[in-house]
Order: sequence, then structure tokens, then C-alpha cells
Amino acid sequence: MVSTAARNRIQGVDPNASIATQAWLRRSAAPSAKLSADERESLRLQHVGTPGGDRVPEGLNIDLLPQSRLDEFRSQSALDGSAGAFGVAHGFVGALEMALNSLPMRRLATVDRIARGGESSYPTIDDRTNGTGALLGESEQESEVSVVFSSANLRPYKVTSGKVLVPHELTEDAPRFAAQMGAILGRRIARIQNSLATNGTGTGQPQGVVTGSTKVSAASATAIAPGDLFDLLANVAAGVFDSAAPVFMMTQTTWSVIQKLVDGNGQSLLDTSRRRLLGYPVIRNSNMSSTLASGEVSVLFGDFRAVRFIEVADVRLDAFTETAAELDQIIFRALLRFDSQLIDAGDSPIVGLEH
Repeated sequence: MVSTAARNRIQGVDPNASIATQAWLRRSAAPSAKLSADERESLRLQHVGTPGGDRVPEGLNIDLLPQSRLDEFRSQSALDGSAGAFGVAHGFVGALEMALNSLPMRRLATVDRIARGGESSYPTIDDRTNGTGALLGESEQESEVSVVFSSANLRPYKVTSGKVLVPHELTEDAPRFAAQMGAILGRRIARIQNSLATNGTGTGQPQGVVTGSTKVSAASATAIAPGDLFDLLANVAAGVFDSAAPVFMMTQTTWSVIQKLVDGNGQSLLDTSRRRLLGYPVIRNSNMSSTLASGEVSVLFGDFRAVRFIEVADVRLDAFTETAAELDQIIFRALLRFDSQLIDAGDSPIVGLEH
């Protein structure tokens, strides 16, 4: 029988909805401690995976699992199957997932969650040079036209949020501790993800979109001209305009420069009512360069769904007590294994303005 208190916490009746979460975090750091029956039932019923996700099926009974298995669940969030539902506390996952999507690269990219590490291969085909099909006369032999196959290979790299020291009292006294900790760790992971997915070299680290984009030369090393922006549109893959997803990407500083540009008739290039440039949305990415100088890429344009993210399982949460035991603090950190790469078959789905 599920207690009223446990069910209320799950249904949002009790404002202290993270009580079971706090217990889960404390016992993550002290595996010898045991969750109470009420706390165990609360964790079993919680929403998991993504905000508003499915509840754990009623048929799964956490009490049938050995304590050693529960300790394992509490020490990691990257688990297979529905059993992983018990390892991720209510409020934490939702806040962390929202924080991961708070920056543009992951939000716009195609994200694949994979069960384990190792190389993931994405085949590409470049058939542009073969033109179209051909008319074929009666009994006429058609010619053989080869197709160029290639592949993009992604291998996950590990990133960390860094350690966060938390007073033990906070895990007991703060009702919103789980959501706040999830947001803090999620934003840290999001920042390093966004930085690498923007500027990563692709050698010993993820490939950034600036690195992988097809470069279009700017008319000036120190300025942006209206013609530069039209050149970006002229050099991107034609299919991008059929996708209903092309956007410009730049820093806020670069956007401020472009807002002052006018065409040959003195007309603004902007649709100020909808914050669009030449009819397309503008996405701000603070990890791009704001410097208008030789070799810098100041503006990107294209379909950012061509950027592929792979992430191994979920973000893993670790908790340590011994290191900061003298200060009565718990150390938390989040870890994620991921890679990113612009999947380009040779048709330039994203182009960059290089000075």
C-alpha cells in the first residue's frame, strides 16, 4: 500500500516534493544508510527521464531489489532499462535536462543517445556530380554511374561539471535542493558542450561547427558587408532552404554590428518585428568569435540539424563524503560522455563567414 504522504509528494500536493530526493542524495554519499519505506516508494513513483516523462510502471516493485543494487542506482544515473528509474531523483533530472538545452548547439543539433561508448559511424553519400537520371531508348544500354560513399565517425569524449561542495545541512533543509543542484551541474555541462560543439578542433576533442563549416571569404578582414551575408545564402546547400530550419548564428556583439547595416537603397536588412536577418532567424552563440579579424569566423548560416551529437546514456551523478568530511560537506559532480560533428556529405549544409 502506498502511503498518503508518498503519493502526495509525487502528485505535487506536498510543497516539500523533494524530501525523497534529499534522502536519495544523502544516501548516495553514505551507501551504508538505508532509505525508509516511504522514501523508497516515493522514488519508485517519480517522473523520470525528461520533464513530464512517464511514471515508473506500478508493476515494478523497488522492494524486490537488493539494497546493494539500490546503492548502485544511487551512485550513477547512466543505467539500462526501467530499473534506472530508481536512480534519478525527482526534480533533479528535469532541471538538468532543461539546463543542457539552455545553450544553442545542443538545442539545434540532432542528438542521439547511445547505450555504450565506442565509435558510431554515420554514412554519407555525395551524388551531386552525377546529375540526374537519363532518357533510355529501346534496347539501349545505360552507362554505369558510381556513387561516392563516405562516413563520419564519432567517438565520445568525457566532460565534467567540476566538483560542487555542498554543506550537509543543505541536503536536509533546502526543499528545492535537487532542482537547484540539477540546474547548476546541467549548466556547467551545457557550457563545455556548447564551447566544444562550436569551436572544437576535432582532434582529441569534438569537432565544432565553426571548424566543420564550409568557409565563405568576407570582403574585408575587419568588417561585415551586406554582400557577405548574401554570399552565405548563395553558398549553402540548396536543400537547406527546403528544410524550414535555416538560421543565422553569431554573438550578440556581431549581431549589434549587423543591425546597423543597410542595403544599396538605404533599407535595413532586418525584419525588426520578428528579429530576423534576410528573413531568417538569428541565434546568439556566445562561444563564437566576436572579433572581426583575419582568420576569424563571425557568422554561420545553415541547417544546424546537420550537427550530430552522440551522448552515452545519461549524465552520471557522483557524490563523495570522505574528501570533505572534516568540513561536513558532500562533493557532487556530473559527468557526460559525448561527441559532436557536422555531418557534411560535401554539399555544405552550414557555411561560415571567414575574414
